[in-house]
Amino acid sequence: MTSTVPSSPSLGEPSTNIDDLGRQIQLVPRPLFAQWGVRRVGPAETGGVPGPSTLQLVAVLRYSDSDLRELQSRARKLSGSSPVREDFFLPWMPDSVRQSFESRPGQVGLWLKGELHDAAPFVGALFDGGNGTFFVTSDGYVVVVMSR
Repeated sequence: MTSTVPSSPSLGEPSTNIDDLGRQIQLVPRPLFAQWGVRRVGPAETGGVPGPSTLQLVAVLRYSDSDLRELQSRARKLSGSSPVREDFFLPWMPDSVRQSFESRPGQVGLWLKGELHDAAPFVGALFDGGNGTFFVTSDGYVVVVMSR
C-alpha cells in the first residue's frame, strides 16, 4: 500500500501553512512560524543505495522561548552527526541555517556546530514511522528534517 503526501509543497516552493504542516508531522506546541517542503529522495540522493524512494520533509520553525525549551526537553540529544552536502541548504532558509555548519580539515561535507536532537517531538501524522532530527540555529530557528 502506498501513501501520498496530500497538497505538499516541494522544497523549491515551500509553504508557510502551519495547518498543512500539522497534517504531516506533530506540532505540539504549535510554532509561531513555519516554512517547509517535501521531496522524494531516491537512490541518486542516498549515494546509490538501491531501494524505494523516500519522502523527506524539511521545515524551518520558530517557537516562543518557553515552547523551544519544552521541545528540547522532550527530545534526546544525539552524539555526533553526519555531514551534509551543499544541496541541503535551500534558497528560502535563513542565513543562520548555513552558519550552523562548518567544514572540517580533511573531511568531506559540512558539519553541524551545535547540538543535534532526535525528532521525537515531531513524529506523528504522515511521518509517524520515519526517522528525523532537528537542531536550533543561533537565532532560534528550529530546523527539522524527517524521512519515511
